[in-house]
Amino acid sequence: MKSALLFALVAVLTSEAAKLPSTIKLCRKKDPNMNECLRASIKNAIREMKSGLPEIQLIPVDPLFMTKVTIQDGAGRPVNINLELNNVKNSGFSESDIEAARIDFDKHIIEADVFLKFSKLEADYVMNGKFLVLPIKGNGKCIMEFSDSTNLVLNENWKQFWAELKPSFEETYAEAFLQLSKTVFGKVAENDIFLD
Repeated sequence: MKSALLFALVAVLTSEAAKLPSTIKLCRKKDPNMNECLRASIKNAIREMKSGLPEIQLIPVDPLFMTKVTIQDGAGRPVNINLELNNVKNSGFSESDIEAARIDFDKHIIEADVFLKFSKLEADYVMNGKFLVLPIKGNGKCIMEFSDSTNLVLNENWKQFWAELKPSFEETYAEAFLQLSKTVFGKVAENDIFLD
């Protein structure tokens, strides 16, 4: 299932001397089209980071491994679910499309609208909750695939189910991107990312 994500990356500025690979496209701070340059640069960087960047000790982002993801959502609503995912393997980040990006140099904040074309999540799960009037409880291995072909066979109730859980998934992915950005900005000086 396609999902648009909005995430804010807080830059952790550093004076370390690590350099980004020359394949990463950089932007100039005074570029009159900074937001468009930033959008293209982030899109390029995500693809370049697929296998990781040893130069700055950045782990691969596709697949992205997370130890634990907890989703608690829907209290008092038609969908109420507590879902804990462990040993999470998430594929598809490197194919993300960056629809827009914005930067505030004074506050050291980057925002980007990320559109996941495809996402596949594999994990061990424990789930407890309800969907409409039906109780939901279980545990074991799970594989979740979100894509156009899935959308073609989903019914109206699934759309309601996804609408309830979407904010929690977006928050989880945003946190993953935030941690990746902290790694980059923690190793590479701002002036080596945004040129004067």
